[in-house]
Amino acid sequence: MPNITLPNFPFVDGAIPTGTDVSENIYDISGGAPNSYEVINGHLDIDNLDASWATIDRTAVQYNVLSLSGEVGATSNLDIEQVGGGGNIIGGADAAAGSMTALDIDGASMTLDVLQKGSTNKFLGDIWADNYTGYFSFIGDSNTFNMSTDETNATGADGSNVNVQVTGNTNTMTLNHAMTALAANLDLDWIVQGGGNSITAAIDVDGATNYMDIDGNDNTVTYDGDGYAGGYFYLDHTGGSRTFNIDQESTSDNDWLKITSVGSSGTVCVTQSDATTSFVC
Repeated sequence: MPNITLPNFPFVDGAIPTGTDVSENIYDISGGAPNSYEVINGHLDIDNLDASWATIDRTAVQYNVLSLSGEVGATSNLDIEQVGGGGNIIGGADAAAGSMTALDIDGASMTLDVLQKGSTNKFLGDIWADNYTGYFSFIGDSNTFNMSTDETNATGADGSNVNVQVTGNTNTMTLNHAMTALAANLDLDWIVQGGGNSITAAIDVDGATNYMDIDGNDNTVTYDGDGYAGGYFYLDHTGGSRTFNIDQESTSDNDWLKITSVGSSGTVCVTQSDATTSFVC
């Protein structure tokens, strides 16, 4: 265990400490360093990790103290909240030391609410559901979001409502939705605030809507929308040095596209066709 440096110790003889003085000694993690007895209570994170430990994997953690998830059912409501520290992973029950599998949730319809707050965290998700509502919120830097919804068309992926909110820098966000099915009436919304983020989305469109609101510099957007019915893509961006690669190819149908970007420098490539003609930027 690391050395603990209490902020209000020792107490001065004859002086009466305040409740705040005592509380900060017992429970205060705001400073980042091991500066309270909360470290003894299990609050071990990257800030109080000994320098000789480059990483911690599952072999260094007591058996049965990690939580991994998997669920099968007709309907479900699942809330996952992971706040504080860094290097946390939300993944699946089939994970092994050094290899994390995706969270596996199967059902006809579901609501999934995920909050990860911190840096270098990962969310790996794999959902089979015809209708699902997803709220994904990530606050911090260098996080990874990798979400897949029914890529093999096992149940279909109609009527989903997905909201992804990111606040931070150098995050990597990937969402694959219905790669061989048709994402009928999908409503996908991204709100990204920060720089150096990478957002990748691939959708087999069937009247789906993909809306991105991005503020920050050096952000990269890659969007591939295929399918057999018209898609709607709207990108509203503010910031410089952006890189946008947009490909909409609904077979023999009309697609709707709008890009508004305010800032200097960068590359924008848009391909809009009926999937019968190939273009290269």
